[in-house]
Amino acid sequence: MKLDKKKIANILIVVSIVRIALEIATFFQAEWQLNSPLIPKSTIITIIRPYLLSALISTILLIPALIFYFFNKYVITYIFCGFILMFTYFFFFFIFNLLPQMVYSCLSRESRGEANQSFHQPVIKKYR
Repeated sequence: MKLDKKKIANILIVVSIVRIALEIATFFQAEWQLNSPLIPKSTIITIIRPYLLSALISTILLIPALIFYFFNKYVITYIFCGFILMFTYFFFFFIFNLLPQMVYSCLSRESRGEANQSFHQPVIKKYR
């Protein structure tokens, strides 16, 4: 069975739309599940913000993919849909894994008094 470029572009667009719909559904589900008088609204917003941001950026990337699809530029459509799918997975990996480690390392440097030092400048200690 041979797939032509148009069918592959159709599949990628449908998968991208489903992925965006799942992000939006996760956003609303998390907001609904966390709706409690005991949980402050600011905490709920902090928890659900990455889902909304991911869905918004993915939707913005889907618009040019659809435009190129309608102009029969299927390879460019592949690229945009690939960016959408990679972005949704790597975005959450970055937000939940790498970003807290980077923040922790910056905070630990501040506690040691090394926050203002650059990596490119040598450390000069003054001896009395």
